[in-house]
Amino acid sequence: MISINDVKCEYILKQGNDLVDCTEHIKTAWANMTKEEKEGWYTTKIEYLRVKADDLIECFVDLINEEAYSNDFCEKTTKSVTNQQKQKLQEALDDITNNPEFMVYREMKLIDPNSKVVK
Repeated sequence: MISINDVKCEYILKQGNDLVDCTEHIKTAWANMTKEEKEGWYTTKIEYLRVKADDLIECFVDLINEEAYSNDFCEKTTKSVTNQQKQKLQEALDDITNNPEFMVYREMKLIDPNSKVVK
């Protein structure tokens, strides 16, 4: 657990309802919040959702396999994709997911609901 005073991240997350709020806003309100309102707040770490090229290729091959009418289609097509092609696809996927729409806040440390704000 971490004291509210030691929180350095810009945003904190309320467990259970996925409410993300500005740390400074909650620090300002902390003294007037009930213990129940203070429970379940976590520091956060920003992460970007990523898609792996190998996973996407596998899904793609499975999707088009329905049209192939071949028992070994999946194996042949998956093996035929070169490392260079996978790298190009991964670069494109990374470029697509490198924007705020793919950003998520991950829970890190629980904030001690008993901590008092020190100014």
